[in-house]
Amino acid sequence: MLGRQAQPRGGAGAARGRAIRDLLAPLPAQPGHAGRGRRARRLPRRLGSETRGRELDAQVAASGRAAGLEFRHELMLRTPNTIDAHRLIRLAGGMGGSLQNDLMEAVFRGYFQEGRDIGSHVVLAEIAAQLGLDAGEIRAYLAGDEGAEEVRAEDAAFRRGGLSGVPTFALEGHVLFSGAMPPENMAEAFRRGLAILRERAKAA
Repeated sequence: MLGRQAQPRGGAGAARGRAIRDLLAPLPAQPGHAGRGRRARRLPRRLGSETRGRELDAQVAASGRAAGLEFRHELMLRTPNTIDAHRLIRLAGGMGGSLQNDLMEAVFRGYFQEGRDIGSHVVLAEIAAQLGLDAGEIRAYLAGDEGAEEVRAEDAAFRRGGLSGVPTFALEGHVLFSGAMPPENMAEAFRRGLAILRERAKAA
């Protein structure tokens, strides 16, 4: 959410001559936990400690405010299994128009700003209904397992390819960085990546 808000549109001139394309790929949270996820919001072990995790929360909140977004970590009472949210977003991708992007933004807003439990079929159906979809049909879809295997397979493939966080930025198939950062830092990362690719092309 924050990375998309801060993303320099058109690369901010950093990748002239290169097409920049958004790819919405699944990277589910808590995919190994059955049901809706954990009741309490758990910070990943890789962060080192609860204290370090909360420091990072504060940094994200500050970056969000700078980008015009408000992250309400105190409202995030559950760390949800987001497989079903990804199934729903994938479903919307086949409906055309801007629906997939709009739905993804609504799901992000529901969790990060409103503290809604996006592991709940009821909540997901309510979010979808706000965008004109039939809540009953969405609940019925989520009650099944259509799309779940595909989401897990795509997630595994992207993780094997080096994607470990969102958003992830890649240049001609090479992962540059993951996570949100200021637009000027993104532009510099693209410039460095382009320079490396050009040097490799000369040496080939």
